[in-house]
Amino acid sequence: MIEKVADSKLGKNFHIALIYAEKKLLRMMICVVDESHAYMAFLVQGIDYNNLQKSQNLYNDCYITIYKYMQEYGLMYFDMGCGFVDVKKRLGGHPITPLYTYIKPLTPNGERFLNLLTSRIKQLNSP
Repeated sequence: MIEKVADSKLGKNFHIALIYAEKKLLRMMICVVDESHAYMAFLVQGIDYNNLQKSQNLYNDCYITIYKYMQEYGLMYFDMGCGFVDVKKRLGGHPITPLYTYIKPLTPNGERFLNLLTSRIKQLNSP
């Protein structure tokens, strides 16, 4: 499946994150990146719970790692997916909606892009 994604027209937009501990794969995530809009979205993940220690919090570690990646590559928005709203607020997610969670825009361009996305969502939801 990964090869099919990589070979597709949008293959360059897909990023795969592999999280290891002590040479054991703990988590794999696939994200999509749109550099022209400084946007990254979390798509799918797999976690090997057999290799996790009881005290490990992959959720926090994952988002901290993604934030660092975004900062390094100039990405401003991260669609965190749905669920775990309290944790996302603690990690800096803003605004929180039933479907999506975005990191608060840091620039005026980011604010305009978020407003565009919000208006598109509202258009889709209007009768």
